[in-house]
Amino acid sequence: MKKLILIYIIIPNFLFGQDTLTLFDAINIGLQENFSVQISKKNKKISEINNNWANAGALPKIDISTRIEEALSDQSKNPASFIQEKLKSSSISGNANINWTLFNGFAIRANKERLDKLEKISSNSASLTIENTIQAIILQYHNCILQKHKLNLLQKVVSLARERLNYQNKKYDLGLITKIDLLQIESSLLSDSTNILLQEQNYINSLKNLNLLLAIETEKKWIIDKEINTHIQIYNYNDLKESTLSNNTNILNQYYNIQLSKQNMKLEMSAFYPVISINSGAAYNKSTYDIGDLSNT
Repeated sequence: MKKLILIYIIIPNFLFGQDTLTLFDAINIGLQENFSVQISKKNKKISEINNNWANAGALPKIDISTRIEEALSDQSKNPASFIQEKLKSSSISGNANINWTLFNGFAIRANKERLDKLEKISSNSASLTIENTIQAIILQYHNCILQKHKLNLLQKVVSLARERLNYQNKKYDLGLITKIDLLQIESSLLSDSTNILLQEQNYINSLKNLNLLLAIETEKKWIIDKEINTHIQIYNYNDLKESTLSNNTNILNQYYNIQLSKQNMKLEMSAFYPVISINSGAAYNKSTYDIGDLSNT
């Protein structure tokens, strides 16, 4: 049983396409391929594009429209028609209108400040997604190492249990233990062997979950680090509290949400102020009518 499990774990790289994966490599792959990170980056870019004075309503709006019409009516063989010719008509019309709001109760500035806050919230949300992704990758990577250690430990337990069984078999042959004692030892060995199979599946599942976080093929096999690098550091409570209040992305987003609510209140109040705007427009129309040759009528 031990040899069978070792075949699945220490298999040649060329057979399963295994590659060495360090924690740094895993984080790098995750930040490039993870779909949540990619979506958050796109949303951040959208917010940056939307944050401009045009969307805030500060720039003039120009509407231009044109219309061309062509019509043909063949009356050349219509005896009831007064003019028996091919009647053609065409028309061209164009309109241009400009509207510039100079003042609308400070709504323009409130809109711009609102767009600024939305951009910052989007930027912080992208940072939060990256932070959560990095945390999830670190935890899952260390979980893979932990599951691997559990598997190796169970393999050692089964190896020792097998040696113990051989020893107890000799004692049984000499009549030093009963059959019941020997069967209990065999049952313990079988139970440990079953645990190896279950732990092997746990290890495979941990690798699949890591691949899901990295947004790569779930069946990809990796050779990961053998140890979990630990670094013990003592923190001061007040320093942690100050750092959390000033750098925590969730708290910063809540602060910007409060500011966003204030801007929404300003926008609602702008309806009670007068609106000053400039409107100007121009139109052009041209029509032609062709009734053919009237010399034969």
